[in-house]
Amino acid sequence: MNLKIRLSLMNFLEFAVWGAYLTSMGTYLVKIGMADQIGWFYAVQGIVSIFMPAISWE
Repeated sequence: MNLKIRLSLMNFLEFAVWGAYLTSMGTYLVKIGMADQIGWFYAVQGIVSIFMPAISWE
């Protein structure tokens, strides 16, 4: 398969997974009683996504 096609598919799947995860996170936080903290979870998510790949390469 062409490299450009593979990278396009990987990019699509990455954002599809993030979209599915982030839209269900709010519902989960409400269910476990953390509804007042949802804003913090979404605010920190962007910062965590920058630093986590560097930390997890042990």
